[in-house]
Amino acid sequence: MQKTVAIILALAFLLAGCAQEPQSAPEQPRPRQTRALQLAVREAVSEDAMRGIEAFVETAAAVSEGALQIETVRCADPIAALDAGSDLIFLSNAEVARANGDFLSYASPFYFLNETHLSATLNSGEFVSRIRDKTQSLLGAAPLAAFYGGSGIFLSNESEGLDTVEGWEGIRIFIGEGNDLLSVVLEKFGASVTGRAAETLMDGFLSRSFRTIECDPAELLRLTGDTIGGYPVVAYRTMHAAQIDWLMLSAEAEVSLSAWEQAVLTEAAAAALAANDTAVTAREAAAFEYAESLGVAVYEIDYDAFCEQADEAFLSAVRYRNLWDWDLHSNVRDFARLN
Repeated sequence: MQKTVAIILALAFLLAGCAQEPQSAPEQPRPRQTRALQLAVREAVSEDAMRGIEAFVETAAAVSEGALQIETVRCADPIAALDAGSDLIFLSNAEVARANGDFLSYASPFYFLNETHLSATLNSGEFVSRIRDKTQSLLGAAPLAAFYGGSGIFLSNESEGLDTVEGWEGIRIFIGEGNDLLSVVLEKFGASVTGRAAETLMDGFLSRSFRTIECDPAELLRLTGDTIGGYPVVAYRTMHAAQIDWLMLSAEAEVSLSAWEQAVLTEAAAAALAANDTAVTAREAAAFEYAESLGVAVYEIDYDAFCEQADEAFLSAVRYRNLWDWDLHSNVRDFARLN
């Protein structure tokens, strides 16, 4: 619980620094007429993310005293909606990466230390200014906020040494199918990696068919004293599968907005982040607290060694070497590094 409080306080500090007061542009008076903006949201979106989206819409209306009204519409493809004229879009990191491959790196295994490091970095002015021109050129929009959607964990009843790179030598791990980036890294560590349907991994662990798996923290709630059955179980908190969603403002809409209107959207984005990230981190913390109440040990990984080895794995493989801008990849991680 102490970690959850620390994360929330850190986020609050971050958001206070990112948000601008609408009155910061007094030469731009509040519009007399209502302005309507359309926000395109992909059909499959988490409950936590929807809390953030709702907070964004409500805050924009409240702060602008009704002058900015945002209509949320569901769609199969937010990028297509952007091309069709949507002012704002909400989409996954993978969807953004279709237009700008650099975004693949932000969700690569062990790229961030923890959820606070991720949010502080991707919501920093330094990050947005660094990627703005290229993202607007390739996608036609730039970020207002990066939403943290959770990350996977490792769960094992065979090793208490997976918090170090060396501890992975000879380990057989079952991970979700299609996670090629994670496979490359874990195989470099010396592990044997097998892909399975993600929804079957915890079943295999509970039946003791799988000794080490990756899973969502929510799966910890399926553990019981009986299913652990006296076996030592260790959960490893990592950022090997960070879920990131982006709230973006189209370049066309941005140039048509006054400074006052843009400031309102900035404040609304801060409220959206607070609603989403607080819910996600609280949910994850509750799952870990439940597991610890059963006697499950929860370990943190040796972050510096893991991220260094992950970079080496990608750079040494021709298939992955040119996936993204490596100078940017290295610099972004250090924008808001929390020690």
